Amino acid sequence: MQRYHNGLTFQVEYAWTRSLDDVPVVGGPVNDPYNARAERGNSDQMRRHTMSAAYTYELPIGTGKALLGNAGRLGNLLVGGWSIGGITYLRTGGPFSLTYTATAVGWRGGRPDAVCDGTLHGTDRGKQGWFNTSCYKVPAPFTYGNMSRNALFAPGDIVFDVNFLKNVRVTERLTAQLRGELFNFPNHVNLGGPAGNISTAATVGRITSAGDPRQVQFGLKLLF
Repeated sequence: MQRYHNGLTFQVEYAWTRSLDDVPVVGGPVNDPYNARAERGNSDQMRRHTMSAAYTYELPIGTGKALLGNAGRLGNLLVGGWSIGGITYLRTGGPFSLTYTATAVGWRGGRPDAVCDGTLHGTDRGKQGWFNTSCYKVPAPFTYGNMSRNALFAPGDIVFDVNFLKNVRVTERLTAQLRGELFNFPNHVNLGGPAGNISTAATVGRITSAGDPRQVQFGLKLLF
């Protein structure tokens, strides 16, 4: 973390996380309810790599600043009191499990059999195929699949939120603050998770959703 210095302050954090458990956050065992060990896998919602940064920079313009320090009251009203900042997230995706729809009467289904590692990398994966669907099969009727819980990972996120504000001194005790905030400033497409039911061949492995596009909002605050 860099403390406030020449109008700049920022904080950067990185975390590498690995967590295993046998208890889903929501619901109970998907496969054999009498075999908790079969539920052992990556913890729900746990992202492997996460980097975050928060930063603020007070522009050196206006009264008492390096640039246009003698701008006068009117000039300072226009160019002084500005600052910019933001929050950035770079993180890999969360884990997820595959499922299948049971066709045998009296059987509830669960996770499929994994006959190979279906993880794809780089340009081999995308919206039309996030994992190798041929690596997963429906197990024999009334048997449990061998695929471990949360064995695959969804797409990650790249988020740049930016804000700018201007403080205008109205009286000695009253300050007006004009704010502008841009969420997902570069309008980056953050893909959602892929369809995970291998019994639906038309959609399994495909991604049909994404996070919010760029959003802009403005506001006015009175500080006293």
